[in-house]
Amino acid sequence: MMPENFPVSSILEMMKVRLVFPKTLSVILAASMVSPMAALPANADQPLALYIDRIELNSADIGDDRMVSVNVDISGNEDGFIAAEFGIYYDDRLTLTHVDKSSQAGSKFHYINNSAEHRIWFSGANASASAGASEGESTLFTLQFSLPENYATGDQFMIGYNWNGCHDTASFWYTSKGTDQISSIHQNSISGSISIPNEEAPYLSQKEISLNQGGTVQLEIQNYTGGDVLWFSDNTNICHVENGLVTGIAPGNCNVMAYVNNSLLTCQVSVTEDYHYSMTSSETIYIRDPDMLVILEYPDPTGQIVWISSDPKVVTVSEGRLTPGNNGTAQIIATSNGVSYVKTVVVDLPVDTTQPDPTEEPVTEGSSTEEPSTEVPVTEGSSTFSDTTEETTPDAIAHCGDLNNDGKVSLADVIALNKDLLCIETLDDAFAMRADVNTDGIISPMDALLLLQYVVELIDTLPAV
Repeated sequence: MMPENFPVSSILEMMKVRLVFPKTLSVILAASMVSPMAALPANADQPLALYIDRIELNSADIGDDRMVSVNVDISGNEDGFIAAEFGIYYDDRLTLTHVDKSSQAGSKFHYINNSAEHRIWFSGANASASAGASEGESTLFTLQFSLPENYATGDQFMIGYNWNGCHDTASFWYTSKGTDQISSIHQNSISGSISIPNEEAPYLSQKEISLNQGGTVQLEIQNYTGGDVLWFSDNTNICHVENGLVTGIAPGNCNVMAYVNNSLLTCQVSVTEDYHYSMTSSETIYIRDPDMLVILEYPDPTGQIVWISSDPKVVTVSEGRLTPGNNGTAQIIATSNGVSYVKTVVVDLPVDTTQPDPTEEPVTEGSSTEEPSTEVPVTEGSSTFSDTTEETTPDAIAHCGDLNNDGKVSLADVIALNKDLLCIETLDDAFAMRADVNTDGIISPMDALLLLQYVVELIDTLPAV
């Protein structure tokens, strides 16, 4: 529960500072009812970022000394730093009692604690960048705070970042001479908190969300008993919120907050650089940038996932990653253990970036064309029955594509054919000839593609000669 002497106007005032001076104090408002931050994997390609612990305590966990340790972690610091400065701001009800900076990178820093303004300014320097390097994510500092004597269930104590120091000293992080990485820290760092949850207090429907640029997620307030709600984001360059609807703006991390009934509720928001879509969602995917990386996610697969594009000229798919080709519409089908999902993809690239059809070669002056061979090679994953019959039977033509003999051609037949081609399940001999969709005497991936195109209504008739 926020104290009575912490009115909404104080939050608004901090928001004004954040909006007018983008490099000044970031709004230091952290999550309620959240768990400590999960350890991030040590990854060399992680962006340079700082993470302050989000700690949730029960009253029984708090000792007589009321001391709580909060880690400040760093990721993406493999190259170390030559010089760095930044600040941390903490709730004015907390008392900073100690700063442990014994880690390899942290030992290079000095700090000044301005207890009157409840902020710490860190300044570090190295003779060489490698002298202060850390591997992946590591703890930079450990801050020890003392809770107030009158702490109570429902209290939230906020800990965040200060990007301007004394005399408007701007924060920076130089990994090499002339290379300031502070923009990465601004974009990706996550603030923290100490909270003592109250089960009867309001809380947000989600504590953490991840969304695409331009994507939206609706947050709801649970245990809401009425009253005015103030929604805001601590970094409007990364995400925007209105009436609980969060919209991703640019890649990075930020917090979305709701102030209601003297409680400050926070959700951590991660806006991804890549575009992720679940195969179970109903929205159509639009690719308008040739460099746009789209990743499709199959929900809880129980085995190998087979990915198919109905038109590889428009878009190809490999392990869920889409690569656009020519403008047009295609269907992506993902199958695992007999369960399939279909997603519509529209490629709408600027004309000058549309790739040429790889199957068409221009005829230049002085060149000649030859009639293509009528012989179709048998490739791996194909089967032929031309040695047992000279032509497609009337039954195969009349019931072309109906591989499970249910009287219709559907996605189930596409799956059955692909299972046969992958040697997962063999088609019944009585219906195998119906799989020769293009009547060339061979059952091949081309038949599976044509059958899929018929199911999604890209072609009108079967057989597709």
